[in-house]
Amino acid sequence: MDEVQPTRRPSPRPVSLPKFPNTHFTMPFSPPSPNTNPNFSSPVPPSATSKFSLSHLSFPTLHASSAPFVSTLHGSLSSPLSLDIDSCSLQSVQPPPLLDRTSTVPPNAYHRRFLSTLETSPLIQPTTPKLSSRAPQLDFPSHLRPPVSAADRLMAWTTPYAQQQRSTLEASLPPALLNKAYLTTHSALAPSTRSVYGAGLLRFTQFCDSWKINEQDRMPASAVLLTAFASQCTGSYSGKTINSWLAGLRSWHILNRAPWHGDDDWVRLARTTASKQGTAFKRPLRAPVSLEHLHTLRRGLDLTNPFHAAVWATALTTFFGCRRLGETTVKSLASFDPAFHVTRNTTTSFRQLSNRSSLMSFRIPWTKTTKQEGASVVLTSRFDDLCPVTAMHNHLAINKDAPSSMSFFGYKNPDGSFSHLLRGAY
Repeated sequence: MDEVQPTRRPSPRPVSLPKFPNTHFTMPFSPPSPNTNPNFSSPVPPSATSKFSLSHLSFPTLHASSAPFVSTLHGSLSSPLSLDIDSCSLQSVQPPPLLDRTSTVPPNAYHRRFLSTLETSPLIQPTTPKLSSRAPQLDFPSHLRPPVSAADRLMAWTTPYAQQQRSTLEASLPPALLNKAYLTTHSALAPSTRSVYGAGLLRFTQFCDSWKINEQDRMPASAVLLTAFASQCTGSYSGKTINSWLAGLRSWHILNRAPWHGDDDWVRLARTTASKQGTAFKRPLRAPVSLEHLHTLRRGLDLTNPFHAAVWATALTTFFGCRRLGETTVKSLASFDPAFHVTRNTTTSFRQLSNRSSLMSFRIPWTKTTKQEGASVVLTSRFDDLCPVTAMHNHLAINKDAPSSMSFFGYKNPDGSFSHLLRGAY
């Protein structure tokens, strides 16, 4: 019989040691004291607490069975491992001091910006809502409900609960800082939204006054009271109107940090009933604007007139740019706000395309869908009388020299002044 030869295992490939760069290492701790580790071949002198060289150290022989983490090194490492890196040394360092306002270390730009914000923008008092002569007269006037515009009712009208809640918050925050917090949350709503919500607050107040509801029960309004309010209006207003009034009450509760019970099942069922019985009060749908309407409008305009030129440019931009009139016109002089209405200092661009057509674009600061991100309005030329790019060129040429704070479609008056193009000007 042939003698069975033992199976020979291939020897493992030698493992190369990592190369250390010629840089200095730092250690936040001191090296071990002498004779505490028997694996060291030579003790480390006490003077090496602050600095010592790795050349004084040698490591023991590693075997395959010495530890699990070296199991891949099979018997080929039979000689001691040594590190010849005289240039590498360990130095103990102190951690950097914490950054505070009393530290002498200059803060970076980000810290300087925030510190300057804390110092230069302390606690600006919010503006008091102005009294309005057009405010409706209530049957039961109260100091809790001053006569202000609809857009200011959410902030100016209060209740005993809201006053108590504010007093509780003032115990932990400075009043000026708390005022700014209230103003910031109130400014989150667009002016038109505040006006619509203020109308709902007025109707709810008139309802409570007619039924002599106590002031303490109006906020937080219970689910039964909200259901009764919706039921009182059902059949006399559309469901959309009643839902907008309830949305105004919800915002009023949120701004005053009051619990809201409008998600109760009773209120939800009352909304459904209001929508069913309010169909008779829905306004008929408006006919869509067509090209025939634009041609009719063009025949009645004199494009050399500054006002007519602004109207024509606005009509074509709104139609071909697929915009809302609230994004191209101003509702009223008091409601103009550069944060929501496009002005003359907006970024505009005219470009000629390869097919002999032209393109014009400009930025608007606010849309109903994108909010403060705004949008870009892009207009493409047409080879007829309804060319929006030609109308825009004409408007900007006739109504030139408008101030940068003027609305984009503002026009020049006969006396040389400029006016906003109001929506009612049509």
